[in-house]
Amino acid sequence: MSNNPYNSPAPVYHSNATGYAPKPISLGPLEIVWPLVEARKWLKFLGWMNIILGGIYCLTIIGIIFGWVPIWIGISLKGAGDKLEVAMHSQDSAAAHYACRDLRTVFTIVGVLAIISLVLTALYFLGLIAFFVFALVAANNI
Repeated sequence: MSNNPYNSPAPVYHSNATGYAPKPISLGPLEIVWPLVEARKWLKFLGWMNIILGGIYCLTIIGIIFGWVPIWIGISLKGAGDKLEVAMHSQDSAAAHYACRDLRTVFTIVGVLAIISLVLTALYFLGLIAFFVFALVAANNI
């Protein structure tokens, strides 16, 4: 037993194709990202869905302004899924690293969009409050 406090005390289990009698397996260099490797199909699915959604947005002139964002997210998600598949088959930790970088890109885009939406929401409510204050002042001056 090693002195590393981050090592799991129990062996890692992975179920077989039937779902019965899980057996311990050695995951090698991909042990830390194994949950992502298992979710690679969902990453690809979400990537394709975002690409399709962005393409639908781009069918309108105004949609082109916003349509590139889901396309970018979709390409990053699909790329992460593809790289995790390569990492799984070749046990290549570099491919897993690049997949995690693609996921970092997705989280960065979503985080920036969340900040922008919070700022726009705050400005919207400030505008509403200003409108009602001016309306009350104008009503009292009549």
